[in-house]
Amino acid sequence: MMKVKQHPSQERLKELYHYCPETGIFTALTDRRRWKAGRIVGTLAKGYVQINTDYGIYRAHRLAWIYMTGIHPEEHIDHIDRNPSNNSWSNLRLATDAQNLLNRKANPSSRSGIKGVRRSRHKKPSYIAQIKKDGKSHYLGTFKTIDEAKAAYEAAGRVLHGEFFCC
Repeated sequence: MMKVKQHPSQERLKELYHYCPETGIFTALTDRRRWKAGRIVGTLAKGYVQINTDYGIYRAHRLAWIYMTGIHPEEHIDHIDRNPSNNSWSNLRLATDAQNLLNRKANPSSRSGIKGVRRSRHKKPSYIAQIKKDGKSHYLGTFKTIDEAKAAYEAAGRVLHGEFFCC
């Protein structure tokens, strides 16, 4: 069985770093092996800021949550603006798996390039809009233009998914 490494406590984080809620940046409070006090800490990996501390590498958005709340989140920490390196406090929120998946761009393999919209297989150009909620697909209609289909998807998304909806 694999052992999951525990994140540092809020107390430990506040001994090591200062977190600026407005910018989302962590700075060192003391001199350590590779950095001086006042230095910005963290490296970028796959778009996320990671911080190496106490023999572990942790994502900065999770450390920010612990730093600000003292809670080790079991859920996802979602970046509202979909920018994984923007760790400002106003850009972070708790999210379930389903909510976290809503806040993403259209699948790169999408031929229409728009979430929830696909071209109809019929000869005349038309577009089908559909949306999922709780694993169930909801047909929203067939539309003459891609813009009409997109508008239908966005309207349904705001109703079904609320603040986590993103198009």
